[in-house]
Amino acid sequence: MKVIGNTEQFDKMALRYDSPERIQIANIISEAMRDKITVGERVKAMDFGCGTGLIGLNLHDEFDEWVFVDASKEMLKQVDEKLAVLPINARTLQIDLENTTAEQERFSCIVMSQVLLHIQDYQSVLKKLLDLLAPGGQLLIADFDENPNVQSDLVHPGFDRSKLASGLEDLGLEEVAAEIIYQADNLFMKQRAALFLMSGFKQA
Repeated sequence: MKVIGNTEQFDKMALRYDSPERIQIANIISEAMRDKITVGERVKAMDFGCGTGLIGLNLHDEFDEWVFVDASKEMLKQVDEKLAVLPINARTLQIDLENTTAEQERFSCIVMSQVLLHIQDYQSVLKKLLDLLAPGGQLLIADFDENPNVQSDLVHPGFDRSKLASGLEDLGLEEVAAEIIYQADNLFMKQRAALFLMSGFKQA
């Protein structure tokens, strides 16, 4: 398997990333996340692997501060342009968490949408993210159910929800639960796919 997180590819996609289809899916995911956000303290949130910021910007009113994190400089340029005309407390941070460690900020909530499938060693990245969660903080993951028909050197073929949940529990996440929030034809690598939303909390 190649280095799945192809930053150069995402740099090239940045200007045309916000297609009507991606915006529609982002709206579905962010509203499902909004319904699941139950963390008590809503101080600071991270949109990890944010791309052009579609998820976090939809949820901007849920937290006092947002940090939009991505490895792609060009994607973050798109976020910065959006933030420049929005009256919200937010900033961008370029970091490749697969190959480095973030500064020890603490977040009330971390959201990520269709990100894990691009990360080769996603378990180590999840561990780093959980280290950044404040006690009692919430992690929300939207991604695709495992699909054996997806065969690619660039992405994982989705995820077995039970295995992913067990991995998160092994890392110390509690109350891990998941549900399907959307499914459609040609949704993932030209295959019919189901999107799930998984949520869990760091021990308080």
